[in-house]
Amino acid sequence: MAKEKDAPAQGPLEIAMQRIQEAGRRGSDELNLSSLGLGPVLPSNWPGWEALGRLKKLFVLHLQLNRLAAIPRQGWKALGLLDNLARLHISANDISEIPLEGWEALEGLKNLWTLDLQFNRLSSIPDEAWGVLGRLRNLSSLWLGSNKIAVIPGEGWEELGRLERLMELDLSHNRISDIPFEAAGALPSDAGVFGYLRRCISARIEAADPVSRRTGKPNLHLGAVPLAGHTYCQSRIYPSKNWKVAVARGQDSPRPQ
Repeated sequence: MAKEKDAPAQGPLEIAMQRIQEAGRRGSDELNLSSLGLGPVLPSNWPGWEALGRLKKLFVLHLQLNRLAAIPRQGWKALGLLDNLARLHISANDISEIPLEGWEALEGLKNLWTLDLQFNRLSSIPDEAWGVLGRLRNLSSLWLGSNKIAVIPGEGWEELGRLERLMELDLSHNRISDIPFEAAGALPSDAGVFGYLRRCISARIEAADPVSRRTGKPNLHLGAVPLAGHTYCQSRIYPSKNWKVAVARGQDSPRPQ
């Protein structure tokens, strides 16, 4: 009797397409495409993107831990079609830049609550991108931690200040060492995430070097002292020059330092 041959093992693309098709058949609101190793084998014209863009009921999408160095134009276009998407996780990849069409696609996600871009290689966020983030009015969690971001311009803080529902802002483990004085004025003074952050920045302005405070020219340098002793807003400069800041709701514990 002939021995049956084992079925060939499915590759990352086949597994991903199978999951997308299954989500479409079931009308699923959550799709897990994480930890498949898509990055090294993902072609720009992969038909899975088109299939993904048809999942109009999708509420949560996981794309983390895929060794993605970039998401192609077709991929961003598909993501921008997911009108109902509330949580997008693209963390723990190798993305160093999000192109303009990527940010434009994200702007179409009007129901987005959580944008998770932590643990990538982002070194900068263009001015247009800050404008997009400022228009995502339902955003409550923005996770940009563990990247290589060195600067948030004054315009960036102004746009973040428009996010009235933002309750969690993670900028930890980046290369941000200074915040412009104008940032305190750009942030709303009401309670919540910006109330805490504004209080911390203001405390450092009061403690700044008298010459710097008088001239207003140098940026506010965040030193190695917890800011204002506030439990929920601490900042330290480590030898690696990383700015670690954890800002959370008052009833939450701060992120590990």
